[in-house]
Order: sequence, then C-alpha cells, then structure tokens
Amino acid sequence: MRKNRSLNILFVGAGQGGSRQAAEFGNLYDYVSLSMNTAEVDELHSQIGLRRRLHLDTGIDGAGKNLQLGESAVKKNRKKIIDFLKLYVTPEIDYIIVCVGGGGGTGSGGLIPLIEILKDFGKPIGVIYTLPLKSEDTITHRNCLFILKKVFEDNEVSPLVIVDNAKIALKYPNLSAMDRWSHVNQYIARGFHIFNMLTSYASEIHSLDMADYEMILRAGGCMALGEAVVPRITEPEILAEKMRDSISSGLLADGFDLATTKRAGIILRGSTKALRSIKAADMDYALDHIREIVRGGTVYRGIYPTDSRDDELFIYSMFGGLDLPMKRIQTMMESTKEGLESLQKKKSRDVVFDLETNLDSSIADEGIDPLLKFIRDKISGEEDEF
Repeated sequence: MRKNRSLNILFVGAGQGGSRQAAEFGNLYDYVSLSMNTAEVDELHSQIGLRRRLHLDTGIDGAGKNLQLGESAVKKNRKKIIDFLKLYVTPEIDYIIVCVGGGGGTGSGGLIPLIEILKDFGKPIGVIYTLPLKSEDTITHRNCLFILKKVFEDNEVSPLVIVDNAKIALKYPNLSAMDRWSHVNQYIARGFHIFNMLTSYASEIHSLDMADYEMILRAGGCMALGEAVVPRITEPEILAEKMRDSISSGLLADGFDLATTKRAGIILRGSTKALRSIKAADMDYALDHIREIVRGGTVYRGIYPTDSRDDELFIYSMFGGLDLPMKRIQTMMESTKEGLESLQKKKSRDVVFDLETNLDSSIADEGIDPLLKFIRDKISGEEDEF
C-alpha cells in the first residue's frame, strides 16, 4: 500500500554507517529499513528494530575494515541473508536501495556479493554510497575507491548516489561530533523522500510525475541530489542565477560534471505568493539555463505550491546518469597513493628487521598484516586502477 509516495522503496543498510543511514528513512518517513552487520557491538545502538536486523557471523566481532572479511561474511551467510530478505522483499516493493559507508569492511567488502543476492529478487537496485572524511585513514580511502569503481561499472545498479562526508563537514562546521552523522543522514533521507513524495501528487501548475521520476532513477551511472533555499526574487535574471548556484552548493558531493547528466529533475516548491511573484518567462529562462548546463540531457520539472506565507522558494534537484565525480576521486587517489607508499615503507622496515634477526623470509612474509598484503596485491594490478 502506497503512503503518499511514488515508489515503495526498501532500504538495506550494510555495515555500521549504512545501517544508520537506512534507519533514518524508516524513522523519519516510515520506509521499510533493514540492517546487516558483522559487529554485534554496533547493533547495540541501532535505531532499526531487532527483527529487521541481521547479524552476519564471521567468528569475530566486526570486519576491521578488511574487504575480504566483509565479502566472506556475505558469501558464508548467503542462505541466511536470502531467507531474511524474503520476509521484506514483497510484491509491494518497487525498488531496493542499499546504503553503505564507503571504506568499511562489512559495508564495502560485502556490497558486491550483496548486490548479486538482491538481483535474484527481480527488483531495481540502487546504492547510496558515502565517501569518507579527508581525515580518515589510508585503508578506508583505498577500500572506498576500490569498491566504488566496481559498483559504478555494474550497469544493473541505478542510481549510484554519492554522498561526500568531506563536503558535508564543510557545509556544517559547527555540528558536534555526536550530532553530525544523524544530521547528515536526515538530510539525505529528506532529499530522497521529497522527490518520492511530491512526484506522487498532481500539481495545479506543473507536475514532475512518477514516470519522470523513475526515468531519472534508472538513468544509470551516478546520481547527485541537491536541496537549497532561494530567497525572494527581485530581478528576472536572479532566478536563473540562484537556481544554478543553489544546485551546485546544495549537492551532496563535489566534482561532478553536470554536463554528463542524462536525465535531471528540478522541483520548485514555495508559497503561492512566492510562485506568483515569478513571471512565466523568467521561469522558462531559468529552466533553459539548467538545460544548457546539462548539455542535451532531459530535464523534467515540477512546480508545487504550499500553504506557507513566506517568500522563500525551495529547490530540489536530482541529476541522473552522471559520470563519477572525478575531481574528488582524483584528490582521494593522490592522498591514498601517498598513504600506501608510507605503509609500504613501514612494511619494508619490518622485513629488514626480520632479516637482521636471521628469520626465514617466508616466515617474515607470513607475519605481514593480511590486509596490507591484500592492498599491495591490488595496487600492483593494472585492472584495478581508475
């Protein structure tokens, strides 16, 4: 049964970060949200009900940012996961979105095999993938990039929504460490839900309908979500300028080339007073400006009046079919490369020490952290480079 929304979406959180994100969709907007994790200690603070949580037993508590452990956890618990999902992937579900904090062991490592399991349910699948803070460690960044590339190349995953914690941190510098993630997750959930909700309504002015909305979701590649407030419009050109600037400032990640957009949705929502203050010609001019930005991509629009009496307009944007945000990716790659080189030097110093104590080199190699060996093997292969 639909509850004033275009699509019934099931949100599946993988790992600690992804589970917290999925929880907000359920808590705020009553979507069905599930959690899968290898760490029982993380589940103690879960905001998802006990029956909608699945513990993936690995023999240890958690995956320790180890991609192999996360992948193994999903594969070894495959039947358990399928049986769990069968309880919630009902005929009423239209879409499945997997939420993952990029860089962790359970979320990132288990994402690819989890997607393969979900494909068998015959529902469209999307992913909300969160990039780590710049201050997070090298292994987290390497894990994030490695899995992001694989998800992007899977043509059956659409949309791939990228959220950048580094941008969010700059956007809300005064938030406490305790409040940051809940605020960010609520922001993401609100932006997604606004489109899903408004596209289920017929606007007396102009509707962005359910079919338009689903076309954007299925555009392939990445999808960027934006939300911004436009103050009172006093001159004809200001609407186009504010719309452009608010979209770029409101996006959840930087580095996208909006010219690669295949399909976009722009929703204006405001009081009847605010909407009547804008001439139709000025509105057309602003939307033409957006069409120039996306360079041939299809732009769907919706205009929805509210009962509010203020003069502000709210702009909600959704750009689908985008390439990866390569400027941001390049920055991550450069810092990751430097970090990996430092790790390799540390490993070399350990081997030298072992040799000086006359240990057999094969024994010394067995003592290397298996995650570092995994990373070393991956960066030596050309097929794994962006």
